[in-house]
Amino acid sequence: MAIARPVNGHVEYAVPQATIDAAPEGTIYAHFAWFHRRSGRWIGEWAGYVPPPRFPRIAWLRNKWAWCVQAGLSPDRSAYETLDEEWDLDAWHACRPGEAVGLEVSQFGWPIGDQRYHVFRSLTRMLDWPSMRRYIEAKTSTGEIVANQESSRPLREAVPGQRVIDITGTPLEQHHGRLFGRIVRGPDGYRIERLGGGVIRAVLVEASPDLDQIIHQPARQPAQLRRGSRHGEFCRQDHYDR
Repeated sequence: MAIARPVNGHVEYAVPQATIDAAPEGTIYAHFAWFHRRSGRWIGEWAGYVPPPRFPRIAWLRNKWAWCVQAGLSPDRSAYETLDEEWDLDAWHACRPGEAVGLEVSQFGWPIGDQRYHVFRSLTRMLDWPSMRRYIEAKTSTGEIVANQESSRPLREAVPGQRVIDITGTPLEQHHGRLFGRIVRGPDGYRIERLGGGVIRAVLVEASPDLDQIIHQPARQPAQLRRGSRHGEFCRQDHYDR
């Protein structure tokens, strides 16, 4: 399992050192991510055990090693032992030759899927976070909102009985940072009502069918997402062209 660690008031996850140390003899743990060359958008990720580079400190030889390893990886096949993988199949199959850029992202220490909101900048050949994602966290028993969070990574549910809801791109996003109170279901959907001394003071967000969809759905995922994992949820930047 990925291990939790507190970061800026919320929980993020890291690859356990035990997973890295468990690499069979003659292999190392490696994590790769693919992005679209022009749009910079995330395409997929793969993590597993691969043969190590012969000269890891020589940049061009390490790049060549990454190129060779990634040549054996795709959503349809893997030449190496797979721990976990996650793909946007629509984006992958829409890529023409040379449009998918692969990077080794092992140094981040993040589990599979946490690179999803990174964007690849082709001019600088670097990864960037164009904007923060916004989340709220609520108790499933009472509907009470207990946190407003921001992160460039997906926030995973870590507290039993509490639900993380990605509100990025929804009507609720404009109210982020002020979304405290209780989620209440009305005749037209859900609304968020502020509480003061146990008394409802004011309606913060009007009843909206949009919230009904948000509260019943996990954080939005790319279309045609595929996960294949044999070992649970585990998880230098090098340049590679598909």
